Amino acid sequence: MAMGACPDCGLPRAESELGAKPCPVCAAAPVATSAPARRTKPADADPTDGLPADASELYGPGAPAPTRTPDPQTRNLGVATFFFGALVGVCGVFGVQAIDDAKPEKNDDPTEVAAKPDEPPIRPAEQPKPSGPVVAPMPHEPRAKLTDSGPTLAPAPRPVVAPPPPWRVTTIDVGPNPPDVFTLPFPLKTGEHVILKGKVKTLKVYMLDAGAILDASGLEVGTVTISGKIDNRSMIKLYAPNGTVHITGKVDNKSVVEINAPGGEVKFTALTIGTKEGSKIDNGSTVAITARVVEFKGDINGTDTKVAVTLTRNAWLKVASVSGKAAVEYKPQAAGWSPPDVIVGTVAPTATFREAEK
Repeated sequence: MAMGACPDCGLPRAESELGAKPCPVCAAAPVATSAPARRTKPADADPTDGLPADASELYGPGAPAPTRTPDPQTRNLGVATFFFGALVGVCGVFGVQAIDDAKPEKNDDPTEVAAKPDEPPIRPAEQPKPSGPVVAPMPHEPRAKLTDSGPTLAPAPRPVVAPPPPWRVTTIDVGPNPPDVFTLPFPLKTGEHVILKGKVKTLKVYMLDAGAILDASGLEVGTVTISGKIDNRSMIKLYAPNGTVHITGKVDNKSVVEINAPGGEVKFTALTIGTKEGSKIDNGSTVAITARVVEFKGDINGTDTKVAVTLTRNAWLKVASVSGKAAVEYKPQAAGWSPPDVIVGTVAPTATFREAEK
């Protein structure tokens, strides 16, 4: 049965009743067929259109497939929804790309070096040093010193030589071409024993201590300078024919000094004044000298301290003082020579100063 809608109120009614019977709701009069057609609202599609009257025949054998007339409004709404969704999707894609472009890259820092995914980036300071052969640095050339007379090269530093053990004797031969000034390459302060041989113009000795021994009796020297003390049973032997020997330090504590300088001069040059001992000879030390000129400016003192002087031709002897129980004796080297000139200062009553028996 076909259905229709009332033109005034829209009540669903059978099409056979629209023109024959009035609407029960609005009580509209029947529409004359001769009256002009009234503009009415299009009727909605019948949802039962195309379906069998009996629902049991809907899926029966041989039943036709149900068909529905699509609603134009619904179809237009679907099309609009599709295009709107597509537009939203495109805008979303461009928005995500813009956000990704704004993010900084991981390697924006130019100091970073590419590394493996599971390792942190390596900075240039952390990069491993290249391996290769190790090259020794170039030696530095000596710098020139500017003087009034022109640039001069700085002297090379002296090599450091370890002193020998106390129980070992070290022999040093200065060779056929010795330096003008020879200085021991190590101090003599822990019982060292050194023998010098050859010939030099000048020998410089700083000190002898703790039983050290310097035997230079086989070294011919022109000038000898001993600037430090000779102490604690130490010993020194010198040979300076027609040369000069200067001693400025103290000879102390049973030390021994032997100087053979025939025709030369031996001088203990430092005065003993008050607490300043100078070139004092003290505490059982022994000094034996052979020379033409001998001078003691320091005091000669102490028990068992002995000084023996042998004078060559045209000699003279000067002694500042003899004190304590010290003993000083002198004699000419050969009998018959003219007596030497002797000058002596104070001599203590307990001390001895005399010419040795001929």
